[in-house]
Amino acid sequence: MNKLEHAFDFAGFSFPKYVWAKGPYYTAPTPNASGRGFYLDDAGAPGLRWEYADEVARLNHQGWFTDNEGWGDTIRGIVLRLPKGRGFLAGWTLGAGMASSVEYEVYGDATEAAFAADSIAERAAEDEREYQRALDAEEEGEE
Repeated sequence: MNKLEHAFDFAGFSFPKYVWAKGPYYTAPTPNASGRGFYLDDAGAPGLRWEYADEVARLNHQGWFTDNEGWGDTIRGIVLRLPKGRGFLAGWTLGAGMASSVEYEVYGDATEAAFAADSIAERAAEDEREYQRALDAEEEGEE
């Protein structure tokens, strides 16, 4: 079974269910997720001001590669500013108009949120690389 077609069952439904799709990218809801998926600067995005994590804090890179070769997409951390000085949210993005996610933990400091966002982006990139390895192994097994 292709992992892209069916990852797990929850409440009688097989996931991922392809709810949002934009070009070759998609996002699927997952139960008990710690954040919210959206497309950055698109109609479904939260109406918050945002910056890349590497623009908020001194990081020695501008994102994490989604492939082992370093030729693919990069996932960057983002910091979203809550209104009226209520704090900051951390998340990741593939770029403007692309798949993104934000977690619900509120940070009091923008730099703290930037380092958390970078960590979240690193984890998302690792997950994507792992998924691609599994998909490649599955395709090799079918041949």
